[in-house]
Formats: sequence, C-alpha cells, structure tokens
Amino acid sequence: MSAIELESTPSASTTRRERRRRQRPVRGPVSVFAQGTPLVWLTAGGLVLGLCMVLGLLALIIVQGGSTFWQGELALVRLHDGTRLLGEQTRSEDFFPEAHAFEALAPERRASTSR
Repeated sequence: MSAIELESTPSASTTRRERRRRQRPVRGPVSVFAQGTPLVWLTAGGLVLGLCMVLGLLALIIVQGGSTFWQGELALVRLHDGTRLLGEQTRSEDFFPEAHAFEALAPERRASTSR
C-alpha cells in the first residue's frame, strides 16, 4: 500500500477519537456578577421606574388639565336694569354700605334695597 491510500481510508480507531467531544476543564463556581444577571434586573427596574414616572406625569396632566376645562358651580346674578349674568364664582366679598349711600337712590330703589 502506498502512503496516499493510508491517508484516504481512516481506520476505525481514528474515527472514534474524532467523534469524541473534548472535555471542558472543570472550573470553580462562577460569580453571579460575571453572568450579568444583576445588571439585567437593574435595567428592568430602571425601565419599570421610567414607565411609572411617565404614567404618573400623564395622570397629573389629566387631573390638572381636566380642572381647567371642567366648569364649577354656576351663579346667576340679576341686576336692577334687568340684565342677567351667569358665571363661575371665583371669590366673594362682604360689603355693607353705610346709611348715607342709600340717600342718593330713588325712593323705589331705596325700598327694594332695605329688604
């Protein structure tokens, strides 16, 4: 047999050796930080925190913005000349005129204000 024929026909013992997988060296315990698991959890926590902040901001905008467009209690005011005003009361103030302020009014108006 020539050298070419020997190389082309592998023997049964060499094919078994090639099929065997190489044994990995046994290592000690691997650190959790080496696997990157804490950083995955940290990233997920940051994502959840960011989403909660966005949802909280949207809720704040809806609540504060809704009060802008939602009307409060309406008050109807009738004036002496017959006009009526309808609006939302924003503030109130007590006013008590003195007696000399009524002297300038007409007698029929003076009677209606003393009620």
